[in-house]
Amino acid sequence: ISATPNPTSDYINIKVETGLISTAKIRIYNIAGQTLFEQSIKSNNSKVNVSSLKQGIYFLELKSLTYSGQIKFIIK
Repeated sequence: ISATPNPTSDYINIKVETGLISTAKIRIYNIAGQTLFEQSIKSNNSKVNVSSLKQGIYFLELKSLTYSGQIKFIIK
């Protein structure tokens, strides 16, 4: 899983290796563990609007039936 650009201020592009997802759920949460955003995705490339998030460090978690992973990203 990758998220670009990082850092960002408006959108984050999520890319997942082909074959890892058929239907997956992404969750964005802050350093305190509070869920701020959840969405189902069905594509290996997705774009998520993060412009409503304040400056700081966040985590993006992706879960599907066959894959689970997380990455850190920064809102500038």
